[in-house]
Amino acid sequence: MQSLSKSELLTLLSCARSHSNRDWLMILVTYWHGLRASEAVGFTPDSVAGGYITIQRLKGSERTIQRLAEHSEPLLNERAALLDWISRQPQKQSVFKVCRQHFWRLMQK
Repeated sequence: MQSLSKSELLTLLSCARSHSNRDWLMILVTYWHGLRASEAVGFTPDSVAGGYITIQRLKGSERTIQRLAEHSEPLLNERAALLDWISRQPQKQSVFKVCRQHFWRLMQK
């Protein structure tokens, strides 16, 4: 498996953001925290508090708590965008309201 270079990542995020802020943010959160597709689409707003995100890892892994990323590059600045997005979401539903298959189709696109 190969990782993306910084320029490839920025291109991916730029394309996603031009299509949808939700798609961009979903990919960004997945990137910063190394989430599986199911983990990315399954967490709820109450998983984010005090500048941290708590993810219940799947496939037998443990729960992780990680700091939300702040970055000078706007496409990589997760913290402000995620907190703003969550402030507009119902508390008991998943943050992005898509299934893992839809997430995979977005990545392929």
